[in-house]
Amino acid sequence: MKKFLTFLLTCVLFITSSMPVFAMTNDKVSTETQVEIPVLQFDSKEDFEQYCYTLSKEKSTRGATVIYASVIRDGTSEDCELYLLWEGDEMYNAFRYKKIQVKSANLLSSKVYKTFGDGTNYTTKNTTAASVGSVKIGDFKLDSDIEKVKVTSKGLQGYNMKSLSWLSGVEFSGTVTIN
Repeated sequence: MKKFLTFLLTCVLFITSSMPVFAMTNDKVSTETQVEIPVLQFDSKEDFEQYCYTLSKEKSTRGATVIYASVIRDGTSEDCELYLLWEGDEMYNAFRYKKIQVKSANLLSSKVYKTFGDGTNYTTKNTTAASVGSVKIGDFKLDSDIEKVKVTSKGLQGYNMKSLSWLSGVEFSGTVTIN
């Protein structure tokens, strides 16, 4: 019985140690595949910003609308305003969302400073029809020493004037520098 168990454990050990090796072999992958990655160099920050602006304009001319958030502080006070900004080649006259949160940008502490919307029903913000513009989401208080926050959205949609319907936007989640 002892020899049988030893033999069985040896077989199990052999099979389990060779499985990862079998998984790594793939005859379809060529080891001589070359990928060219262009390296861009800029002489100044302005050149880099101009390049980014050009890319965003190229993107907006291909039928995509870029949506992002902006936080504006009233001087050095605690009073802040959250804006939703968009740019593209199609006109929108309203945006709606289920929830937009302004949180701490610190990864270790996710303190929520303000929540707009209840997360279930849509909150609609109407604006003048435009392909580039902004709409105020709301006001909130923020300590004057905080320079960046994280803004996340849930259920974001825009009313597209071309299709005359609500179109879902890409949910954004990113760090926003307070202006």
